[in-house]
Amino acid sequence: LNRLERPAGRLAPSTMRPTAILACTLQMMTGASFIFLNERIMKAVGYPFPMMLSFIGFAGSTIIATCLIWSGQVKAKQAKLFASDVWIKIMLLSLFVTSSVVTGMAAYLYLSISFIQMLKATTPVMTMGFLLAFNMLTFKYAQVGSTIAIVVGAIISSRGEIGLSMVGVVIMLVSCLSEALRCVLTQALLKGT
Repeated sequence: LNRLERPAGRLAPSTMRPTAILACTLQMMTGASFIFLNERIMKAVGYPFPMMLSFIGFAGSTIIATCLIWSGQVKAKQAKLFASDVWIKIMLLSLFVTSSVVTGMAAYLYLSISFIQMLKATTPVMTMGFLLAFNMLTFKYAQVGSTIAIVVGAIISSRGEIGLSMVGVVIMLVSCLSEALRCVLTQALLKGT
C-alpha cells in the first residue's frame, strides 16, 4: 500500500493553515457540485448506471493522485503490512467503501437529493451503534441523546416526502450502513485492533 505524504520542507506551518482552509473549501464546493451533477446525469439525462458513475469518480481520483505523485507535489511511501488479518480488514474495508459509494449513487435513481441527505443523517447513529457494539466507544448519555435527536429530526423532516420509494430508502440505508461499518473498520485499523 502506498501512503501519501508531503515532502519535508515544502510548506511552513504559517502557510499550512490557509492552504488547509482552501483545500477544505474546494472539497466542500466540488463535493456538493458532484452530488447535483450525478443526480442530474442519472435522472434528467436518464443514465441508469450508478456503478459506472462511481467508477468514473474513482478513476478521476486515481489520475489526480498519480499526477500529484509524478509531479513531485506528493511523495509516495511504501507501507509495510505483515499480518494476514490486516489484509482481511483491508478487503472488508474495500467492500464497505464500494458498497457505500455504489448504493449511495443508486439511491439517486429513486429518491430526491434532499431526502437522501436526510437519510445520510442516520449514518452517525449507525456508526455510534457499531462502535458501542464492538466496545470501541464508552457509553455516554449525552452522546446517545444527541444521536437520537439526529434520528428523530431526520424522521420528522422526511415525513412529507412526496416521491418516497421504499426501494430507494432500503438502498440508501444499505449505503449508510456500509459507510458506518467503513468508519468503524478504519478506526480499528488506525488503532491497530
